[in-house]
Amino acid sequence: MAGEGGSVTAAKCNSRLLEPVPPVTAGHGPKRAAAYTPATMDLPIEVSPQEAHTALAGGAFLLDVREPWESQERRIPGAVLIPLIELPGRVGELPADRDLYVHCRVGGRSRRAVDYLRQGGRPRAVNVTGGIDAWEAAGLPVIR
Repeated sequence: MAGEGGSVTAAKCNSRLLEPVPPVTAGHGPKRAAAYTPATMDLPIEVSPQEAHTALAGGAFLLDVREPWESQERRIPGAVLIPLIELPGRVGELPADRDLYVHCRVGGRSRRAVDYLRQGGRPRAVNVTGGIDAWEAAGLPVIR
């Protein structure tokens, strides 16, 4: 993945985020195994919007990986917007000492982000299943 001079190019780094994420099954293959380490065993890879809402009330961090135009239409109060494509260059902006809940519109992009973060040494990253659509359907607060 190193480009000229040994640096990682943004295009190569971002291409990992755009790869399809295999489903979680009892027999996940070695490609997914790196996301599951002893440090992540106590945190689920995905939680419901209600579980995420409870965690946020306890001090967890909420990351929105949608595009800016999507966030302008509606957003979850307190969420920090870092579009998925920008995540590799901005991962240092995320707190390392808090659980990190990630959402998008329906859960696909946020799942990719969680896999990327866990494989990159952020074992406290968790996907909000169903994204903001499920969050709003659950009657949780959304700003329009």
